[in-house]
Amino acid sequence: MGLEGDDTLDGGAGTAADILIGGSGNDIYKIRHVSDAIQEGAGDLFDVAEVYLQEEYRLKSDAQVETLKAGDGFNKGVHLVGNAYSVNILGSGAIKVSDTLDGGTGVDIAHALNGGDGNDTYYIVNVNDEIEGERDLENPNDDGKLNGDKDVAYLYSGLYATKEELQAKIDHYMAIGIEEVHVIDGVPEAPDNTAPTNVRLSNDTFLTSVDENSTQDTKVGFVVADDDTVGMTFEIYGNDAFGIRQDTGEIYVLDPAKLDREQVASYTVHVRAKDAGGLYSAWRDITITLNDVNEAADSISFNGVKNIHVGDTNNAPVVTALAHDPDVNTDTFQTNLYRFQNGQGPDGTTSADGLFKIDKDTGQVSLADGVTLTEADKKMHTLWVIAYDKDHADIVSQAFSFDVVVLDATGNTPPNDVQLSTGGLSITVDENTPDSAFDYSIVAQDDKAGLTYYVEDNAYVTVDETTGRIHLKDTFKLDYEAITDATFTFNVYAKDSEGAVSDTQTITVTLNDKNDGPESVSVADKAAIKVGDVSGIVAATASVVDKDTKEENRQNHYQFVGNDGWTGTTTQDGLFTIDQNGQITTARDVQATDYFAHNLKVQAYDEDGNVVETTYTVDVGAAGNTAPTSIEITSNWAREWARDGFVIGSFLPVDPDGPSGSYTFKFWLGDDDSGNPILSDFDADHRFTVDGDRLIIADGTKLDFEVARSHKFWIHVSDGSNTYKQEIAITVRDWLNENGTGRDDPETFKGGAGDDIFDGSGGDDILIGGFGSDDLTGGAGHDAFVFDKDLINDEFDTIRDFNVGEDKIRLKGEIFQLDDLVDGELNDDVFGIGHAATTETQRVIYDVDNGALYYDEDGSGDAAAMLIAIFDPEHKPLLTKSDFLVI
Repeated sequence: MGLEGDDTLDGGAGTAADILIGGSGNDIYKIRHVSDAIQEGAGDLFDVAEVYLQEEYRLKSDAQVETLKAGDGFNKGVHLVGNAYSVNILGSGAIKVSDTLDGGTGVDIAHALNGGDGNDTYYIVNVNDEIEGERDLENPNDDGKLNGDKDVAYLYSGLYATKEELQAKIDHYMAIGIEEVHVIDGVPEAPDNTAPTNVRLSNDTFLTSVDENSTQDTKVGFVVADDDTVGMTFEIYGNDAFGIRQDTGEIYVLDPAKLDREQVASYTVHVRAKDAGGLYSAWRDITITLNDVNEAADSISFNGVKNIHVGDTNNAPVVTALAHDPDVNTDTFQTNLYRFQNGQGPDGTTSADGLFKIDKDTGQVSLADGVTLTEADKKMHTLWVIAYDKDHADIVSQAFSFDVVVLDATGNTPPNDVQLSTGGLSITVDENTPDSAFDYSIVAQDDKAGLTYYVEDNAYVTVDETTGRIHLKDTFKLDYEAITDATFTFNVYAKDSEGAVSDTQTITVTLNDKNDGPESVSVADKAAIKVGDVSGIVAATASVVDKDTKEENRQNHYQFVGNDGWTGTTTQDGLFTIDQNGQITTARDVQATDYFAHNLKVQAYDEDGNVVETTYTVDVGAAGNTAPTSIEITSNWAREWARDGFVIGSFLPVDPDGPSGSYTFKFWLGDDDSGNPILSDFDADHRFTVDGDRLIIADGTKLDFEVARSHKFWIHVSDGSNTYKQEIAITVRDWLNENGTGRDDPETFKGGAGDDIFDGSGGDDILIGGFGSDDLTGGAGHDAFVFDKDLINDEFDTIRDFNVGEDKIRLKGEIFQLDDLVDGELNDDVFGIGHAATTETQRVIYDVDNGALYYDEDGSGDAAAMLIAIFDPEHKPLLTKSDFLVI
């Protein structure tokens, strides 16, 4: 049984069968008995089964082993039968030794079969299976017999849609060095059990949505998968907002509190299927978008308070209501109107007592039309105000109250001289001052005791009504670098015991910049250090994150820190030194006694004593360890439109030191401004990904032979001490008849000589059928159907959907005699509607009745028109000249 590392498990040469159980690393299984069984499950990386038998050895259907091969040094012929995971099946390669290689039950994956020398036999179980090593097409002296003169391949007729497809595959294998090809009726044997595949949503996409604020258990979508058994179950991980019902695959809302569109736009969850036999599918990412829902205002503040008195008349201003709406993402959801609770009139904008009115658009409260306040009105009036959505009157806030006190016409003088307790209306304070030290209060003058203090709605402060003490809000920080112009304002006022209010005063707060100090320190690798290295080698560079904008506050220094509190610029063992730019170098020659991992505590500090620390490990390597000098790959090609997750091959480093433990492979995307490599699990175009040492297709829609016949990228390998990078090229092999479905992004589909089927799906796509009779579907978006090849009789395309006003038909000017119209649409001289051309100048004719689009080289002349394309009978558009673009 293996563990988490890279294990080698050998059943030995006994007569009994063994069970070999791998761990989570790159395991090697040595098979010496026909009944030896491998247990290798999901989640592992890249595993190899080496067979030391002449008898047939068949991988169990659930053994997730990626390479099945003859054992190293085994110089007899092998008979190897793969499964749904064995992408590489390799013979012995020994001179004049004949092998039999069979993809077995791996119908759903493409295999790379390589028998090497000798007369080998191949069983092809997938239309994408490729035979390698039988003929060097670049060697003019290789007639296909150098590696065996009687190689045989067996093909299953049931795998090929047409006889022409089957014959093309026969011709292909014979061209690459197979002397005999035999056809077997039917399809390959069915597997004992295969893991579920094609995990997706029931709408055949990986995208769904749910309304924000949906209740618990709300259905979001259903996960489905393809499998050869019944009784699949489903799992989900990677979030705490959604759950999945194991037996049905229904994704449902688990925590409604997480569904706030104003906080989170979407979630990505990971799902997989498990069949009744216990086999798991690969994890699949599902994106759940939160739909923005129109929500009611959640609060109403009251600003611009004015005093009113007995004798005041209609339209005297009282206060302005201002609703706060949480719908920050959708402008049309943020427009609120106002009314009184239990208000009079058609809009409820007159208070129940008839004294006040509210402007439904602005929220301005004032005395109602025709009102003159009397002694009887001299009391407190509580107004309850409601905000409701402009376009949806049923979306209503709760009612918020404001107390209006009608004062005596002459008897009360409102508070005055509102200012800070320190005097004036301005505060200058150091940034980062906490609320406890923000010791400012509002005061006012009045002829009565019991003043209360208020602040109008703002994002910065609150005011204690009784004491006038100003408090910073919990969510607000006095940050010089974050606040525009380092200044902010807020409005305050005072109210006396009878309800009279002062004039509003504006308080201005200005921040002094202070040294914030470094926020964090990090260390980046520069070079691996090993025994025998000399002094002066740059091992790493430390750098800080410091948000201060003034240069005098960005003067940071570096030093090492010991466990006993010691500090210094050279480590206590004298091996490393750090300068004031953060550069860590060897301070002396590296000795054999230094051969261990050195944990360096790196400290960054500034002149004001602000300090941050991190620990960085320099793992000193053994003497003589050198970087790999080359990177090889076991296979360097892929078919166009290959499925996502297809394993192209494995990277093999060439290391002068020999195998030195594990290697780490990443895509190199360049260097950052500090010279550090930018590494990723994906290439720059997200076409490929790397998993361990395997190169895997991340997006098969980006492999199109007609667009690009090869793709290059840089691979970076590290042996733990040294690194090396190399450019790798992957060849794209052509399908005669292509079948491709796009994603919801702008894409270009380009066909060749075959009869292609393209579906653009979402996005603004360009579909170029090329030669042949192609089937084209644009899908959603503004799509273009391009015709840029000479027409051939009996070859025409079928356009499944054409949306007038959105899609375009592009015609090559030099092909269709339209050179004078390049970059423009057709005109009345060249475009006609009907069954045939009616003038000599017409070149493009559209028959509305049967949805046929023709090209006529001489218009109404004697030459017959040629069919360009036909439109799906269910979606025949009414084309005009504006639906065309000449290119």
